[in-house]
Amino acid sequence: MGPAFTAGLLCLFLQVLQVLPTAGCPQQCQCRDELNGIVVECIGQDFYQVPEGFPADTVEIDLSYNDIPALVSSTFPRLTKMTKLVMDSCNIKRLENYALIAFPQLQNVTLTNNVIDTMGPDALSKLPNLKYVHLDNN
Repeated sequence: MGPAFTAGLLCLFLQVLQVLPTAGCPQQCQCRDELNGIVVECIGQDFYQVPEGFPADTVEIDLSYNDIPALVSSTFPRLTKMTKLVMDSCNIKRLENYALIAFPQLQNVTLTNNVIDTMGPDALSKLPNLKYVHLDNN
């Protein structure tokens, strides 16, 4: 096995890597590595529920333009580095108590252009770092 064989194997390995999805990224989503963690974009994928498989070091999720009718305490996996959630135009009707408890570092929530008609009194409780909540056009 000479250098040509080794180089050929390396080329084949690199080609296989190019067609594999990003490790740990939910199917139909795009993940990119930022300085502070992973940003996950699942925009307009016709999801009826939050997908599975978010990387543990996710800091931002954008699920805009899907059809996810309710957020409950079990909707998301626990992501301790998560700081921003965007779910614009998702037809969200219900935001139950402790809906975002899986994100203890959450600072910014954007849920604009939904149809939220029920919001539990503790829907945004237990989020000590929460600074911005955008609920326009609900």
